[in-house]
Amino acid sequence: MGLLLIGLGVVGQIEKAFKFVKDMPFEPIGAIWDSLLGACSVHQNVEIGQYVGSRLLEIEPENAGNYVVLSNLLVSAGRWNEVRVITDSMMEKAIIKEPGKSCIELDKTLHTFHAADRSHPRMEEALRQVAEGKASAKAEAAELKCKCEIERLLVVFCCCLLLKVLCAESLVICNGHRAVKGE
Repeated sequence: MGLLLIGLGVVGQIEKAFKFVKDMPFEPIGAIWDSLLGACSVHQNVEIGQYVGSRLLEIEPENAGNYVVLSNLLVSAGRWNEVRVITDSMMEKAIIKEPGKSCIELDKTLHTFHAADRSHPRMEEALRQVAEGKASAKAEAAELKCKCEIERLLVVFCCCLLLKVLCAESLVICNGHRAVKGE
């Protein structure tokens, strides 16, 4: 069921995905609503997104990411009063959004990149690779449709370590809730 929902969301069939979720014979879990909210955000469907976001805030009131995605969707529609209600609610409940991060585990060593953090020991190398465009890092990031700096840096870091990766015993890449593992 989750794959069908994700597929509908990816191709912009938000109304069909929403009907699918509402017609489920059981109460949808947070992950299902989360997938639908993400699709609403990507395709700027504010009306359904607002309903879905409200459901998510009921189910997972402590999940800061839900507040942020809903708030960003409302910002994109210029609904500033509703954004203020969400941010006030976060403050009232002491909910804090942790900075975004991406990580790569290479041969049992975890490399983590936090948004706006330049403390990774190989950050300068990654930044230099972005600037010089070595290993087609920029093209790879664009091809992968990386939308934020941290994702581009992660792609660059992966390109920098490509030869080592080919010899690695294991590789795990994660970004937020997603993880890809290769062995």
